[in-house]
Amino acid sequence: MAVEKELQEFHVDEHDTIDSWVQMIFAARQGSWINLEPIIDEAIDQPVKTRRGVSGWFSAKGSDLPFVTLMAPDHRGRSPNPASLGLTHGAGPKVKAQLEELGYPIPSTWRTIEDNPRRGLVCLLPDDQDAAALVKTALTMAVALCPMELDGWWSAVRHLQR
Repeated sequence: MAVEKELQEFHVDEHDTIDSWVQMIFAARQGSWINLEPIIDEAIDQPVKTRRGVSGWFSAKGSDLPFVTLMAPDHRGRSPNPASLGLTHGAGPKVKAQLEELGYPIPSTWRTIEDNPRRGLVCLLPDDQDAAALVKTALTMAVALCPMELDGWWSAVRHLQR
């Protein structure tokens, strides 16, 4: 099965294109996905802990940079999969509680199926999830969990199953 990729840079306050991407892949129900990650200005002197390689095996945290995956529902085959949100982060364990304390609770219509410090947060989404609200909530949670100063610019990669 071929996967077509498209890259888009956007500002966290102007994500209309990404909203329409989410709406399109959710409507298609073919297991496509979108990855979102902050763009880091290399001129800014901020150490980024990626925790890859051998040190990552023994760490109780993921990378300091958040990485969001918005997975469309996949209704092909015998066992359909609902839409999901994945968020890897460096915030450590029990991120669901951390988000609650920060004032960004996970919406009650989402079902958390994983809250692991290294593998991240994974939530199943309702069939009627609003695309714009999903993107805004995902970006808000990612920024809240990031220990680094972000300038608001993100990259999105849309992966379309063909």
